[in-house]
Amino acid sequence: MKTAEQHSNVVIRYIFLTIGAISFCLGTAGIVLPILPTVPFYMLTLFCLARGSERFHRMFLESQLYKKTVGAYERDKALTLRTKLSILASVTTIMFIVKTKNS
Repeated sequence: MKTAEQHSNVVIRYIFLTIGAISFCLGTAGIVLPILPTVPFYMLTLFCLARGSERFHRMFLESQLYKKTVGAYERDKALTLRTKLSILASVTTIMFIVKTKNS
């Protein structure tokens, strides 16, 4: 994957790093919580880290979390059946719980 150039302003670089750290935490929480989407948060993390720090960008690209979630989608351009069923099951469960609480 082609890396983007870092921003030249130091303040802007720290803003990108902060947003990247927050989106990484939210994406990681999305692995456990089906309400939060993992892939979009990891894509935002990748974007922000590429502009904030080349070292953090490389570390994130080489992490197992990235390779397992976004890397597979990026490589195959599709989700596996197991992933699709997992998403469907977790969303259905959450919707069922919310519906029974409101009834």
